[in-house]
Amino acid sequence: MSEWVEKMQDQMNKTNRSYDSFARELDMPKSTLTDFFRYHKEISMLSVYKMANTLFNEDRVINEKCCIEVFSKYERNIKINMKRLFVLSYLNGYNSILEYLINMTSKHKDSYVKKYSPLISLFYERSKGGNPKKHILMVEEIRKSIPEKETLDMEIISDIFYLLSVGDIGDFGMFDTYRNRIYQNISVHKNQDLKWLYKYWIDDIWSYSLLRRLRIVEFNEYNSQLRSYGYLKYFPVMEATIDLRKGESLIFTDYKQSYKHSLRAMNIFKNQSAIKYKIALNNINFLKLVNKEAVETIDLDTLHPAELALYFIINNEKKRAIDILLEILDENKKLSPIQYCYLGQAKMDLKMIADSKQMFIENGDYFFAQYAARVYCEYKEMLEYGGVK
Repeated sequence: MSEWVEKMQDQMNKTNRSYDSFARELDMPKSTLTDFFRYHKEISMLSVYKMANTLFNEDRVINEKCCIEVFSKYERNIKINMKRLFVLSYLNGYNSILEYLINMTSKHKDSYVKKYSPLISLFYERSKGGNPKKHILMVEEIRKSIPEKETLDMEIISDIFYLLSVGDIGDFGMFDTYRNRIYQNISVHKNQDLKWLYKYWIDDIWSYSLLRRLRIVEFNEYNSQLRSYGYLKYFPVMEATIDLRKGESLIFTDYKQSYKHSLRAMNIFKNQSAIKYKIALNNINFLKLVNKEAVETIDLDTLHPAELALYFIINNEKKRAIDILLEILDENKKLSPIQYCYLGQAKMDLKMIADSKQMFIENGDYFFAQYAARVYCEYKEMLEYGGVK
């Protein structure tokens, strides 16, 4: 028996949980627990994850160690459990598990398991930043060597990665096509755990694309629908991500509600996922800047360079803002639509601001096009009064 299975059993005993009561708490058959603890059978890593998260009070470090150690002792059903563990770890920001899976798959004797190593590596690299355009090219290379036996899962995962990457560059033009293909592949998948995980994953990505395309009513419907997913109470990071999306949807319309949802998500991420915590902090910083609320509370060290430029614009230090934005331009060879808008603000150039709005629209990003539209009206009025408001 794995040392961590013993630790889980000990924790059950310490917390006065019987197999019956724990099975009810986890919404799983009692037989799953007896198979795991009494007969040392390999059960779904989704079930192991739920047990660990519940027993160890959502302690990320312990949960990661537990899942890695339990899975490392598996000898059968490696491939299916590797996929379950990969999706769970990515959705919950568990990078130690991703690192383990990259290493494990790259050295595995099963050639089909080995094929997943480059794909998991891409997701890991994306979680650290990286170049989305390069990522898109790399996932297309991976597609060329997908083995027939793994077509269904690898196509779903590759399509999801493509949507994440084009979303990173603010291009939402092909979302419908890829989303429909993913749904079709999910519909014929035989494994219920993976169907649930893939469905949640694409619904979350799809809901965000609806937001960016300013289809707010549909976004709100999906946001509510995501909250009804049955297992979410065992996955606080996934649940907090729904709050984060809701907070972002209100950035331009309701400062207080946006702050409330974003802060709630950030507080969950704080001890659970450093990557998602940073995203939530970026959202809150942006919220304060664009609404000119509590700007003095922003820790400048936490600002992305582009948003630091916006901070300087707000504080009428336009030369410093221009220098930062030109540095970004020099490094990346181009500016994103919002960075181009910031440069227009710093230079008090209405045409640049109008052009940035058009850049958003060409990418299908009507949500952030609102920012350029709002800034254009504000700066037009300022210029009519001699550049001061």
